[in-house]
Amino acid sequence: MLSLFSITTTAFAQETKVKKEDNKLKAKTTAADGKESKIKVEDDKMVIKSDNVGQNLVYPYKATYSSQFAPGAPAHAKTILDMWKAWDDNAFDRVMAHVADTVLQELPDGTVIKGKENFFNAGKQYRDRFATAKSTVEAWMPVKSLDRNEDFVLVWGSEEDTDKDGKVTTTRFHEVWGLNKDGKIIFMRQYASQPVKQ
Repeated sequence: MLSLFSITTTAFAQETKVKKEDNKLKAKTTAADGKESKIKVEDDKMVIKSDNVGQNLVYPYKATYSSQFAPGAPAHAKTILDMWKAWDDNAFDRVMAHVADTVLQELPDGTVIKGKENFFNAGKQYRDRFATAKSTVEAWMPVKSLDRNEDFVLVWGSEEDTDKDGKVTTTRFHEVWGLNKDGKIIFMRQYASQPVKQ
């Protein structure tokens, strides 16, 4: 979350201050025009006060899942980054304890994988196509849907794969990982694109 605030600060000439202690987080953003927005999160409750938001604020869409997210548990982000590292190292056994038996995975080509054993076997089979895989993580963000009481981790990054013939390909990813109340992975949706040519 802190890294996203700094992006906002740079892109829109805003100043954001974040104060975090135990299970409390306060953020205050001052825009170039002097108007302020304040976010306070405590015990999974979020309060937003803003000079820019009046009573007549109406979004053009209604979220079909949730629009009430707060920062989530950092331990959940660690779980997902451990999954990424296990992929690079071709070492699935060390992380499968993090995966729930009922896991559901949605891949960019429309493939849906259900169940821990299928999740493991499909991942291992695909990873075995490559001699090496090297991930670069741009950002991650654990979040909690307050109205649904569900936890997610969002990850942005890229992967450089070298196949067994030496051909190298790079793919950019955005992933949404869902975790249950026991901290086990129950869901993963992956979006993929080719890197921008420069």
